[in-house]
Amino acid sequence: MNTIKEFRINNKIKQKDLAKEMGISQGHLSMVENGITPVSGKVSRAFGDAVYRYAFEKVNIIDAPEMEVVEETPPHSEHYHQGS
Repeated sequence: MNTIKEFRINNKIKQKDLAKEMGISQGHLSMVENGITPVSGKVSRAFGDAVYRYAFEKVNIIDAPEMEVVEETPPHSEHYHQGS
């Protein structure tokens, strides 16, 4: 099965919705999914961008609360002896 079609079906995305997200027509996406039209560089990039956006929206990472950054203090040279 076509990777684009697998992604769409596995994630329960309608063909018309993925086509719109990719900026191509539903007919064009259908032809790509069915092997009638080869995947062009433009379609490949659009699919990659759509997958990236879908992944971030799916896990709501954009709306996730900010996490605290904790910096580790490097060991002091007088207290750290490698190989001891």
